[in-house]
Amino acid sequence: MLKNKPYILIVEDKSVELNFYNFFLRNAQFQTDCFIDPYAALESFNPDLHDIVLLDICMPMIDGFDLAKQIIKKDPNKNIPIIFVSSLDKNEQIRKGFQCGGIDYIQKPVDYTELINKIMIWVQHKKKVKHIENNKYEKEIKIHVQKKRIQDLQKKSRTLVNEKKMINHHNNTHDIHSISENVNIQLQLLGQKNLSFNERNKIIDDMEMDLSCSRSEFIKKLQDFQLTTSEKKIAILIKAGLRTKEIIQVLNLSINTIETHRKSIRYKLGIRKSNIDLIDYLNSLSVDI
Repeated sequence: MLKNKPYILIVEDKSVELNFYNFFLRNAQFQTDCFIDPYAALESFNPDLHDIVLLDICMPMIDGFDLAKQIIKKDPNKNIPIIFVSSLDKNEQIRKGFQCGGIDYIQKPVDYTELINKIMIWVQHKKKVKHIENNKYEKEIKIHVQKKRIQDLQKKSRTLVNEKKMINHHNNTHDIHSISENVNIQLQLLGQKNLSFNERNKIIDDMEMDLSCSRSEFIKKLQDFQLTTSEKKIAILIKAGLRTKEIIQVLNLSINTIETHRKSIRYKLGIRKSNIDLIDYLNSLSVDI
């Protein structure tokens, strides 16, 4: 069987009607599992295999409403589309079908063109729902990984500061303070709500690279240039690859304020030539010499 063909589970206690369903749906390029016995259908139902359930309501062993409830219990995501098919036309029966988890209702005698069209609509709907769920799951995983990376950076920065203290004792507290202060600024930036997932990853990548250098040249040199806290934040975001528009959103500053800080950063870093790109210069500060 071809996996790309929609797979329909059909439950109908009348063999003649069941054969008709099977004939028309297979001709319409659907895969089918056909059952007269509703309990056998329930046993066979696989939410990872079947795309839609076509279900008769009036059956001697168990009615379609109760069977629908049992089918939904077997679906961990509770999103299997169930289409009821019945000669019943009472509104209360139709309403009960929706209450039991049905998503559509077709009146007997069945118009097979209508049936096929409805199946295709609900197959496409299920695919969209599954795509959204998969994206949501992937996003949750990515967010979890990102939080773990931030936690690791916090631990690594504390370890680095402690190592510097052990090596330098009290001889170079300025260097230790510089590393601690600038790492804290980077961690504060990571907590900004306006920071997008990808922007946050850029800063994390940058921090991981900086902290991987035993001397952490970039976070040390920012202090040497006597940048203000705001200028340090902007320099870190520029180095992470954020554009002016993105920096405005993250720090909630005006474009004039950002441009003023940019000029001040360039001046303090000693960049006098306009053809020198600030991001390239900031990246060059990370080189361990």
